[in-house]
Amino acid sequence: MILGFEEIRRIKRREPYISYDFYRVAKNALNHASYQPNGWVLNEVLPEVSAVEGRVDLVIIGKQYQRDRILLIVECKQRVFNRPGPSYASATEQGWRYAKKLDSRFFLIYDGWMLLAFQRINPYLVGSYSAEIDNELNQDFVTNLLVGLMEFEYSNKTERLSRLPKIRDPDFLEKKILPSISKSVIRTRLEEGEPTSNPRGHK
Repeated sequence: MILGFEEIRRIKRREPYISYDFYRVAKNALNHASYQPNGWVLNEVLPEVSAVEGRVDLVIIGKQYQRDRILLIVECKQRVFNRPGPSYASATEQGWRYAKKLDSRFFLIYDGWMLLAFQRINPYLVGSYSAEIDNELNQDFVTNLLVGLMEFEYSNKTERLSRLPKIRDPDFLEKKILPSISKSVIRTRLEEGEPTSNPRGHK
């Protein structure tokens, strides 16, 4: 059996391939992703880590001042065009729960096309980036992402994150996705008994 072009495209849009490709690129980026000002050295990308009622797609871990620590978790999803807001909101709620369970400040939602970076403190949205598989998702992208999050944690600056490609359609993000995500973050914070505010932050 020979796979045609369209079948290959369909496979690459599915969550398992998206997760695998991010894993592959992140593994290659680890040797270049450290941040000495706050003692971070990354050393592993773990797939399918148990947490709460399911499994986290990817967990990126390392040492900070020689202590084992999780930098971030990654939740991968298939890109959807029909009611994308609720789909991203559901992924965000799941990512939040997993990040809390594993004591990770940061979590990512990635669909093979767009990447949203969140933290569990306000402002919740750290950034939104274009990250198309086979085009923009490469070692330089993930290196800047990882170092950028370490820099952001240390100084609240986004110099490295600003090197990442911007979302191609910011209106789609602003109008179709972020309103649903905002509601999901507020709902999650209320369930945790925490005060809420505008979940939007850097873009």
